[in-house]
Formats: sequence, C-alpha cells, structure tokens
Amino acid sequence: MKNLNLPALINQVEKEEQAKKDYLVDTRSMLVGTENSESYITIPAGRSRQSFRLNETARQQLASRLNVPLPYAERIRNEEPALYDRTLNTLLHRKDEQRLIRTNGDDTCRAYLSKNYKIMDHDMFLKSVLPILSLNPNLNLQEAFLSDTHLQLSITLEENDRHVRPGDPVKYGVVLLNSEVGLGSLSLSSFIYRLVCSNGLVVPERDGSLRRIHLGRAMADVNDNYNKSTWREYSNAIKELLTGKRFEEIMASMRAAAARPIVKDAEVIVEEIGKKFNLSKEEQAMVKAQYEANADMSVWGLINSVTEAAKEATTIQRRNELQIIGGKLLPQISTPSVMAA
Repeated sequence: MKNLNLPALINQVEKEEQAKKDYLVDTRSMLVGTENSESYITIPAGRSRQSFRLNETARQQLASRLNVPLPYAERIRNEEPALYDRTLNTLLHRKDEQRLIRTNGDDTCRAYLSKNYKIMDHDMFLKSVLPILSLNPNLNLQEAFLSDTHLQLSITLEENDRHVRPGDPVKYGVVLLNSEVGLGSLSLSSFIYRLVCSNGLVVPERDGSLRRIHLGRAMADVNDNYNKSTWREYSNAIKELLTGKRFEEIMASMRAAAARPIVKDAEVIVEEIGKKFNLSKEEQAMVKAQYEANADMSVWGLINSVTEAAKEATTIQRRNELQIIGGKLLPQISTPSVMAA
C-alpha cells in the first residue's frame, strides 16, 4: 500500500467518482456465469444487458446473501464452475428482492449490497474532512491510503510532542475510515502516532470513536437530509476529537504500559495475544521478531511490535484492525494475569 499525498488522493477519488455506476436490480433478472476462472454477473443496464466481473468482495457478499458457505462456493467455482453457476442462479431466482450492484463503471462488480445500503462515498467523505484540514494550520495529514475497499486517513495535531519515555515522542490525532463496498462502518477514532518508527496506534471504539453503519434509506434517497445530517455529525465529531481532550488520559495509559515489564517469554506472550485477537501465524511471527529486535520487554514494547506489524498488512482493513489491537492492548494487557510468569 502506498501512502498518498493529498493532491494524489483527491485526484484518484475524483477519477473513481466520475467512473463508477450503481444499479438497483431484481435478483430474478440476474445471471451468474463463469469463464476462464472469472465469474461474472449479468444484469439489465438500460435497454440492454451488461456483464460485470465479480471481484472477491462481491463474490463474498453474494455467497453470504445466498447462505452459501464461502469456502464451498470458492471451491466449486474453481473446480466445478458449472455447478457454481447453477447453484447461485437457482438461489438468486428463488428470491424476490432488489439488490444494489456497485460497479467501477467499466467491467467489474465491486459490491453486492442491500437496496437499503446508505451510500456514503469517498468524495463526500473528503468534502467533510478537507475543510477541517484547510482551516486548521495545526493539522497534518500523516497517512492516506486508498484501495478498492477502503479509504483511511490519519490526521495529527502539530503541537508540542509528548514523550512516553525520554526520546520516545508521540503525537495525538484521529484516524478516519470509510468503505464504499460494505466492508465496515464510517468510523472515527483517536490516533497516536509514534515518531520513532512511524507506528500508528488506534484507540478502541469504546474509548470515544464514532461509527455509522451504511444502512438507511434506499439508493434513490442518498441525497436526502438524513444523509446530509450524517456528514454534518461526522464533521462535528472530528472537530471535537481533535481538541485533544483525551490525550492526557491516553498518555497516562501509555506511560503505565512503558513502565510495566513483561516477564513471560516472547513466544508465550505473542501466542497468547495471537489467540486472543486472531492473529495469523505470519502476523505472530512478525510481532515476535519485532518484539525481540526492539529489546523492549514491556507492555509498551509489545504494543509497538503489533503496530509495527500493521505496517506490513496487505489491506487497509487489516492494517486498521492491527492498529486497533495495539490500542486494545493498552487497557487489557496491563493486568497482573497477563503479565504473570
């Protein structure tokens, strides 16, 4: 993933906004077909019919809606494509419902969603965020990542740095996350940026984040006052969180973590958090390697090993999840039961 500068981010979002198209389609008029290992969905588009390649996200959502276990669906798609097509088409045509088909405007179906999916796209997201950035000279866009599933921005306050320990400065800010394809909520959370190694720590939802599920009015009503009020509320929440009122509280928690040694063996403690937070074997190996390389056998050292591993994530969603796990370790790992030998 590439950290984009602001002009590049705006340009890419505008380009995608101009290209993408949405369709509200009755499932009985859809047809799934697979050719050369690629699966397509054919739908009415104006006076004709058009086929779109089902990407991974759309295939997952289609299987989920039809109650077909995804591992089974993917297996027969690869091994018995005719059976895959027949199974999905049979189930599609039994339903009498409309679904929102989101496309990239070219040849790809990027999402298969409810007709009540509330469209809160990246262009409107930026229209809510950019004025806040432009009007406050103390704000800095630290990170900007854009993929076919998510947009994530990390904004920091450019005020005096605080130190967890001498020589370990951090900045306070917010992390913003949005998905246009139904993979998570519009969200806002406190964010800590560690200058020593450019790690990001996301404070968990229960500690002050805002989330809005993309469910509400039907597609035809996406520009109504209800949607406008959501963006207004989101902008206000960003401004409130950027006052930094919670920075002292978070700093106290980080300093306590830095002062709390871990007496368990690295392999044991990493395996424990791996089970608790569903880290893959590869992620556990990265965390363990970072933990041992940093030679900081404290709770703070372990947290930074997790957030360092987040930088190696292949998706924005997983990067954010690992940063959140780092944040969750602040209150949860600082307990005698976890630290005990």
